[in-house]
Parts: sequence; C-alpha cells; structure tokens
Amino acid sequence: MKNTIVKLLIVFTLLICVNTTIKAQFIAIPDANFVTWLTDTYPTCMNGNEMDTTCTEIVAEINVSVDGLLISDLTGIQYFDNLESLGCTNNLLTTLPSLPNSIQTLLCDNNQLTSLTQLPTNLRELYCTYNNLSSLPELPSLLTTLVCFN
Repeated sequence: MKNTIVKLLIVFTLLICVNTTIKAQFIAIPDANFVTWLTDTYPTCMNGNEMDTTCTEIVAEINVSVDGLLISDLTGIQYFDNLESLGCTNNLLTTLPSLPNSIQTLLCDNNQLTSLTQLPTNLRELYCTYNNLSSLPELPSLLTTLVCFN
C-alpha cells in the first residue's frame, strides 16, 4: 500500500512538472491589423488577440513581412526569437518595439517613425526612408547597408 502511494505521488509530481513546462504564455497584441495577420499566418499560436509567445511557429520564424497592412503597433514581434528579416514598410508605425537581436535586415520605410529603438547588434541592413526621423541611434558595427533619406 505504501509503495503504491509513493508511486502515485511520483506520477502526480511528474505530471505537474510536465504540464508546467509546456504551458503556453500569452500576451495581448494591441493592434487589430497585426492580430489579423498573426491569426491568418499562425492560427495555432493565437487565441483571439493573444499570442502564445512559446509557440514553435513564432519562435522559429526567420522572415516576417507585414508591408502595407495599416499596422500602428508591432508589439509582440520581440518574441520572434530567430527572426532574421523584418519588413514593415507602408504602415502607420510611429515607434518600433525592441527587436530580436537575430534581425539582420530591417525594412521600415514609409511609416511615421520619429525615432528608432536600439538596433539589434546583428543588423546588417537598415532601410528607413520616408519617415519622420531627425536622428538615428548608435548603428551596429555589422551594418553594411544604410538607406535613410526624406
């Protein structure tokens, strides 16, 4: 009897540990247009306007292009841990959230950006034409292409 209780406790403890480690972590995405794109592109990672930040499709994605979708807030993009290229041209962005350090190419032309956050250290290409920028942050040492005018 005592041996059975010990085995049940061990199994119960293991179930709790497994359930805790695979539990999703959801964050609210404030921009409705970004929610629509995320839902269309990663339906299993979304629950209404909440994104599962542990979803494999989100974490493993290397290329995101949300050009021309009238997005004004990219909150949530920071959870794309392996993102190498982000295209967000022709939107309504006034700021960018912190970006994953893995980003090598950032295309943010034709927005309403007034400033840029600290740029990822792995950034190699930055395109930021036709915004309201009056200055740029410190540029990463790996940057080889900078296109920034108007």
